[in-house]
Amino acid sequence: MFNFHRIGHRILFVVGIVVALGLAAVILLYANQQEQSILEQNERSLVKVTQSVSAGLKAVMLKGYADVAHVYGKRLRAIKGTVDYRILRIDGREAFIDNETTLQVNQSSGSDRFKLRPELTAEQVIAPTDPRLAQLLADQKRQLFYDVMPGIGSVVTVLEPVLADRACMECHKSGAAVRGVIKLTTSLSTVENDIRDSWLMSIGMVSVGVLFIFTAVYFIAKRSVVNPIQAVVQAMAVAAKGDLSVKIPVTGNDEISRMAESFNQMSGQLGQLYEGLQDEQNKLTTIILGSNEGIVVTDPNNNVVLVNPAASEILGKSRERILEEGILMLVDDPEWMQLRITARKHNELAGVIEFNGRILSIEASTTKGTSGHITGSAAIVRDVTEETRLAAELKRLAVTDGLTGLYNRRHFDEVMESEFKRARRYKTHFSVILLDIDYFKNFNDTYGHDCGDRVLKAIGVVLRDVAARQWPESKVHASKVGIACRYGGEELTIVLPELSRAEAAIVAETARREIAELRVDGMQVTASLGVAECSESHQQASDMVVSADEALYRAKEAGRNCVMLGH
Repeated sequence: MFNFHRIGHRILFVVGIVVALGLAAVILLYANQQEQSILEQNERSLVKVTQSVSAGLKAVMLKGYADVAHVYGKRLRAIKGTVDYRILRIDGREAFIDNETTLQVNQSSGSDRFKLRPELTAEQVIAPTDPRLAQLLADQKRQLFYDVMPGIGSVVTVLEPVLADRACMECHKSGAAVRGVIKLTTSLSTVENDIRDSWLMSIGMVSVGVLFIFTAVYFIAKRSVVNPIQAVVQAMAVAAKGDLSVKIPVTGNDEISRMAESFNQMSGQLGQLYEGLQDEQNKLTTIILGSNEGIVVTDPNNNVVLVNPAASEILGKSRERILEEGILMLVDDPEWMQLRITARKHNELAGVIEFNGRILSIEASTTKGTSGHITGSAAIVRDVTEETRLAAELKRLAVTDGLTGLYNRRHFDEVMESEFKRARRYKTHFSVILLDIDYFKNFNDTYGHDCGDRVLKAIGVVLRDVAARQWPESKVHASKVGIACRYGGEELTIVLPELSRAEAAIVAETARREIAELRVDGMQVTASLGVAECSESHQQASDMVVSADEALYRAKEAGRNCVMLGH
């Protein structure tokens, strides 16, 4: 006995719907199979016809009645119910129209065995480059394909190869395996009508069956299942609007009644939870609105749903503009933002970008729920303009000599080491110039250290200018500019990547000459310079410095104010 107060029994009636759908699926599958069967039967019929024509044509030719082959082809064209029915040559032209083949056979046999017919032009039915014709000739197998012809509609075409027998070679000396092609094109209108009738019958059967099952299920399910569930749904709709005080009357002892009891308990607990969440939301809102960092959040559809005041201030855009343009246009570079939002790891591509005169640090990511589904995207924007400026200044100070403004000894050692390894690895030139101010101690002892400092600064300006200069007159075209450094005390240096010793000597001589032209506090300043190039004898960068220092020493001994080359 069915107990309609049990939801399990009611589900049995719902299964009726599934059964109806299953019935519909079976019948529709049957109709589809019928359609395929009709098409396949039509294809088999066409193939049998073309095979019989191919066999008949070969029989006529092998019996020596080639003279009547054109009549055979003419009758094929006249068959009713076909769109195109012809015998073709392997190049796609209609056969048995002109005398080309007859002449070839008569010539190869050395006789006038076959009479010539009135000359006509053979129509090019299929292009010689048609891929289906090419496939037929390559595989020696028929080709069947469907198409649509203007004024006719859907058609099916069979290309049946006429294969050569050994006996064919008596007349046709060519060794081609395919002697010709039977082309049969017919309209699919009759087939389509049969398919339509099959589908209409199937749809009718499905409609009647589904209507009957749904009618029976409807009256039973509405009273026993639908109405109680609607009461629950209505209560849930009221609760969804925020009224968690709604209660569902419990009128029975079945599963739906127990569902009502559970809902009543759940709504009470949700009421308490909602109050707690409201308090937490107020706290979070305060934090977001008061944050000094810009915060932009989107929903799963990539629509911006949150913009705090800091984001508008940092980006220089109104909240309405950010909402309209979307998160990808925060810095007017959607590709740059997309890379950061879709990074596999959080902050994997956190980056710094210059925008509206500020340097911004942006961390963006896609947020996901516990089940892995995307819940939206978020971006945190910080103005790091001042931090970046300070970091750059600290970096500059760390590698710069405070007096001359040139790079310091620490930077010189790092550059020498890296360029030495590079020159060895890629077999490129690499030179260094070491410079010492002549009689520098006299400047300090006679005129004071302030004067000595002014001399160092003046020479530093010359070296920095010379290091960065291009040298077209000396044919020096380095891919890297020189690097001017203070080596220590009154010793200065220029590192010259990719310059040979001879080229570096030109740079050194230019620096010497321009230093000699200097006047500091009315006094002339000169310098001695030593040049060295990276060679096989140098095992490390410091060996080059030693070579340059030795050359510098020789310049001192030679009377100062000159350039000497090291080994």
